[in-house]
Amino acid sequence: MVSAVHAEDSSSASANLPAIRRIEWASAGILKVYPADGPFFCVRDAYLSEGCKAYLDDAGAGGDLPLSAGVAEDLLHAARALLAERTAMGYLARSEYCRRQLDERLARKGFSPAERDEALSFLASAHRLDDYRYATAWLRSRLIHQSEGRRKLLAGLFSRGISSDDAERALNDFFQDTDERVLCERATEKMVRLGKNGEKLYAALLRKGFSGKIIAETVKKLANDQNNC
Repeated sequence: MVSAVHAEDSSSASANLPAIRRIEWASAGILKVYPADGPFFCVRDAYLSEGCKAYLDDAGAGGDLPLSAGVAEDLLHAARALLAERTAMGYLARSEYCRRQLDERLARKGFSPAERDEALSFLASAHRLDDYRYATAWLRSRLIHQSEGRRKLLAGLFSRGISSDDAERALNDFFQDTDERVLCERATEKMVRLGKNGEKLYAALLRKGFSGKIIAETVKKLANDQNNC
């Protein structure tokens, strides 16, 4: 089966599609397109323009129909968008990714911005790509190795291209089950063991993303606990 327009192919490939002999449904939303010469290839109907869909309807009626340059380019775009989609799904099968990460990986594979955008938008609409879900997983993973405050975690999500809405929603859910003060206590205890105190301790905790209020409360509690020992 040819899905079958490689990432390095260009619009010059339209010269290899002189006519359409027939088309058929391969699965829900996926069409097999049989050129008059050469192997078939697959496209997702969601990636086709209305004009191209009308052309394929005519082609399905039987008989070879020559391709105009516009229709050939549309078919090539749809085939490559499907290839981008399947490439992205290969990444998602191994791990959770956010949209920006997948976009960067598809760009390195040679897909155009339009091909990447259509493929990733389709995956998002099908709930196979979800930045909120990625943000939630990233926060859980981060908790295993780091004790960080809301501000730094928020900055980390932003740096990965997570929207403000998705980031805030994921953080709100995260801190329903995780006490930021407990995280600050863990970070403070670790830094004290490393010899930090006073202004250096306060500055280090600020860099960890904790608010001044939480830092002051945590340092005071730690001092009281030590005095009561």
